[in-house]
Amino acid sequence: MLFLKKIFKSLIVNIIPYSYVKRRHFHQSSFQKDGILIMRVFNNNLLRYLLYFLANLFSKFRVSSSIYYRLYIYQKAPSIKKNNKYNHTLYEVDCGIETRKAMFLSTNEILKFQVKADRKQSIWVGFAFLENYFQKYNIANNDLEILINLKSQNKNKDLKFSFPVDIKKHGLAYIEKEKNWMDISINLDEFIDSQVEISMKFEFIDKSFLMFPKKKPDQKLKHKKLKTNLKGMAISNPIIFFPEKKNERIIYLCCESLTDPFFFEKINLSKKINLPNIKKILSDSTHYKRSYSFCDSTLPNIISTLSGLSPLQHGFGNYRNDLFHLELNEKIKFLPELLKKKEFINAAYTCGGRFDSLYGYTNSFDIWSTVIKPVDNNAPSSNKIINAINFFKDQNIFLYTHFDRLHGPMLNNLGLQSPMMWSGESLSEAFAYKFNNLYADRLEILDDEIGKIINYLKSKNLYDETTLVINGDHGAALPPEWKMHILKYPLYETHSRVPLIIKHKKSFDNHQERVVDEPTSSQYESFYQILKSQNLDLPYYFENLFQSRMKKSKFTVSETIFNPKNNNYGIALTAQNLKLYRLFNFDWENIKIKNVEFEKLFTINNDGIVNEGTDKTIDYKKLDAYEDVNLEMEKIIKENNLFRKNHLHKNLKETIQQIL
Repeated sequence: MLFLKKIFKSLIVNIIPYSYVKRRHFHQSSFQKDGILIMRVFNNNLLRYLLYFLANLFSKFRVSSSIYYRLYIYQKAPSIKKNNKYNHTLYEVDCGIETRKAMFLSTNEILKFQVKADRKQSIWVGFAFLENYFQKYNIANNDLEILINLKSQNKNKDLKFSFPVDIKKHGLAYIEKEKNWMDISINLDEFIDSQVEISMKFEFIDKSFLMFPKKKPDQKLKHKKLKTNLKGMAISNPIIFFPEKKNERIIYLCCESLTDPFFFEKINLSKKINLPNIKKILSDSTHYKRSYSFCDSTLPNIISTLSGLSPLQHGFGNYRNDLFHLELNEKIKFLPELLKKKEFINAAYTCGGRFDSLYGYTNSFDIWSTVIKPVDNNAPSSNKIINAINFFKDQNIFLYTHFDRLHGPMLNNLGLQSPMMWSGESLSEAFAYKFNNLYADRLEILDDEIGKIINYLKSKNLYDETTLVINGDHGAALPPEWKMHILKYPLYETHSRVPLIIKHKKSFDNHQERVVDEPTSSQYESFYQILKSQNLDLPYYFENLFQSRMKKSKFTVSETIFNPKNNNYGIALTAQNLKLYRLFNFDWENIKIKNVEFEKLFTINNDGIVNEGTDKTIDYKKLDAYEDVNLEMEKIIKENNLFRKNHLHKNLKETIQQIL
């Protein structure tokens, strides 16, 4: 059977050639799902055009979506720019769980570039395997040998080492080609005040370097080397860093389904929650006590967090669509793109299919890491974030992460979250559809994770020059309040109120404790404060949007899009003493309101608590603030619709046509 499989693979490889170097390699969406036949077919230009024609011909059938999906997944690696310094084009490539900007090389090429070493500095470069060699050549038992030469006018230095191509018991490194990149640093301290020429060569050799060989290796023995012009290695964009430079960190901890725990306690929804680490950091931070999320779900929150825009403004968040249905407008500015002006390295560690890099989030990120399940050992955790902090300790780093400890199912006995003790009492209550105490148990686990990160920063003297943001993408969606796809008022308080705690670097605000007790947007405020701390301007378009007047007018906005039905748009405007919610029948194609389907108005007491429990009809005319809130909502919707029309995304079929 194995022999027949080898013959079949050989036939497919020779009959159906690759037409280009694709974007995804050893990825869960392609390599881990499809066989060699599917992979070759969707990597061949002639067959792709034929399949696209068939998908359009049978567009009403389910098979067309499957074809569109694979055409999109197996797209060509998009080129970023021709880098004259390296004389190679940079591409965006997904290798394993990480997306990076990289160059593609064959074993017949040498990467050469020059660096001016004017002070103590190092170079960071990463390597990853492409699938190309593994499908054509039998190299699973080979080693990747890396040869690096550094040469100046007065000095010459050689580095030579190898990695196993795949898992080897006694290799120098434990490598899984389907997972992470291999990263190294090259020290240039010996070359200060000189121009350094650096060359890198890569070879696949039929031997393995073993830490515990059975006999002493014969250095004179010649080994077979793979010689080919086929591109088989991805080399991430080399980045220079300066270990002795004073660096800073911006760590953005966005927590999945995190209702503001202080609000949770305030309205007595659960037992007393023990949050020593979050409470301790308040003495160094600004605490926004009435913080609301722009969003009611994760997908629109990703864009809102990175751009400061609301869901209606960016229009991104239809869960009924596949990822090939939409690609983000290039004119929308993301936080990492703006931070590049201050020489920040940008890295993201996320989990969940909604963070797929093909949605277009990765602009200006040097690393975008995504796993599907929160229990995966590579999912965001305190250990993962600490490793990343240590990895980037010599660079200005913006670190965006999405912690998932609270989304249902909240409990598991798998991966990095085990072992875990569960409360029998909380489980019994949950079985009776009372989930609040079980949720509170998980909040304490999240607090422990945050505490480990803070303690590490302090132990390494990194805390003072770290900006730390803690917030939630949206609040908890717990039954019986939450009713999937039928809830006309999804922006209720426990689903909209999220924590917002911002601890700035000490040089910016001297770690003063502050409290802001007025309605605040968590996504926009964090976006604004990070830019302010770096003396960076907001993107120009905010001047004409409601964000420019929220603080002065003391209101905030939450929105739901494509929910509960595809033709719906909902908005809640929360002011000091009034909350107005409307659900509209919305024409998304022409970006305009058809009619109001549902409306609710709530009063807010002096303690900031929205009176959602009353069933009494409110006489709008008796509320002095109603007309102001009503006019503001109409103005917001008008502005948002205009912004959307001027920042349209690419939609199917354009998304597929551009990658054929």
